[in-house]
Amino acid sequence: MNDAVYLNFGDIVATIILLGLMAAIVFLFFKVIQAIKRDAKKAKERLEKERENTILLQKHLDDLNERVKILEMKLKDLNP
Repeated sequence: MNDAVYLNFGDIVATIILLGLMAAIVFLFFKVIQAIKRDAKKAKERLEKERENTILLQKHLDDLNERVKILEMKLKDLNP
């Protein structure tokens, strides 16, 4: 029996290309996942800032409403 090992360079090149493509796909997959996580974190931070701004604006609005009520009461007292 003749046990000879033949190297087919076409198969070797195809295997290298295939493994390279698979590695590139896995690398891109992890980069996309990282980008999605980073964007979600930024969105969460923006939402928190918007909530803080909303609370501040509500406080200012409440303060202005209180001032308007005081002015209305003073105007009522001036005009009987």
